[in-house]
Amino acid sequence: MGKAKVAKRYVLSHHGPVQLAADLVWGRHCRVGGSEGPTVVEEGCALGDGVRLDGGVRLAAGCRVGDGVRIGHPPKAATVGLDLSASCPRVQDLLIDARAEIGAGGLLRSHTILYSHLRIGPRFSTGHHVLVREHTTIGARCVFGSFSGCDGYTRIGDDVQIGQGAYLAQSARIGNGVFIGGHTVLSDNRRALRAVEEDLFGPVIEDFVRVGVQSVILSGVRIGHDTMVGAASVVTRDLPAGILALGSPCRVVRDLTRDEIEAYRASVAGAPEPPAKGGRR
Repeated sequence: MGKAKVAKRYVLSHHGPVQLAADLVWGRHCRVGGSEGPTVVEEGCALGDGVRLDGGVRLAAGCRVGDGVRIGHPPKAATVGLDLSASCPRVQDLLIDARAEIGAGGLLRSHTILYSHLRIGPRFSTGHHVLVREHTTIGARCVFGSFSGCDGYTRIGDDVQIGQGAYLAQSARIGNGVFIGGHTVLSDNRRALRAVEEDLFGPVIEDFVRVGVQSVILSGVRIGHDTMVGAASVVTRDLPAGILALGSPCRVVRDLTRDEIEAYRASVAGAPEPPAKGGRR
């Protein structure tokens, strides 16, 4: 379906101040803008059916947005009226003033939901039904697998891959080149109490760490750079850099060799980038 045909057939509903590129392509029942601030969609972007971009969203050039995606969903403070996390001193360095900024060349597959107060780097890619909540910073070339989620107040570096069904609790800090296997869980609550004093103790995962599928990383844990955690492990305490650890509770097995560490680092550096543009979906 060519651009001219799409523009003639479908109506793009827009509200509040908007700035739309001339070559924008969109599907049916799309809505752009709102009272929260100006919405900007740059050149070469393509929106599928039922896409909603709320006020204050900035979608950089060449982004492809699948059916039913929403960017700029109101945060908890706007929908509930109160967000105690925002006043916690442990996450003040994670707060984001901007509404929602998505870097160039992103690929957001169908039914991805991105809240407001996000800053996401270029070449961000999601599977289907991904959720990223407020006050999250994501670096360049990161991937979130289908049905994965981030509960907000989180910082993620460049070249990070989050597997399908993984869950990142609030206040996690994740370095560059990290791999987190599918259905892994990161916790931030020390005693599973419904009290903000027990929340926001997210784990710290340093650069080039690998975490196997179905693992659990408990609150307050730090995993040193270049370490590999085996599948189905439960990490209950800090792990040093450059080691292999596994089990429940997770224990150090051995040091990784330099060749093992360099092989993973090289694979991150050599990962192919997705194409900048494609079809409407």
